[in-house]
Amino acid sequence: MSLTIFALIVYLAWSAFHAAQMAFSLRRGRPEAALLLAVEKAAPEVDGEEKNTMAKGFLWISLLWLAASTAVAALAYGAAARGSAWGLAVFIAAGGWLLYQAASAPFVLRRMYPGRIGWKDWLGAAIDTAVWLLLFGALAPRWVAP
Repeated sequence: MSLTIFALIVYLAWSAFHAAQMAFSLRRGRPEAALLLAVEKAAPEVDGEEKNTMAKGFLWISLLWLAASTAVAALAYGAAARGSAWGLAVFIAAGGWLLYQAASAPFVLRRMYPGRIGWKDWLGAAIDTAVWLLLFGALAPRWVAP
């Protein structure tokens, strides 16, 4: 198996793990604590069940964003791995933004929710960043002249 295929499999598996976490949270009807904090930040006047409903809405938006960004990145990565210039351009743009989001997430969250960011947030960001670096690293030899 080539490194580009391995990197794509790792990325898709990690994205599937995130999607499963979100789906599980929706299924059990209890949104993650971070989403409740987001509701508190966005609409502090909201209480009780309305807060839960808003947090579920944020969760659906996050799940749709994950699906869309994963699809775009995976398709562009596949095209770039096959030599497509448009695939490379789209992957660099989308992947660069998603890499930035992955690497900066705990810092941004720490500013938004002081004292609420734990080791799981840092670990998730480190894994996200490593997966994106793997994707870029696996693709680089196909586009960098020897």
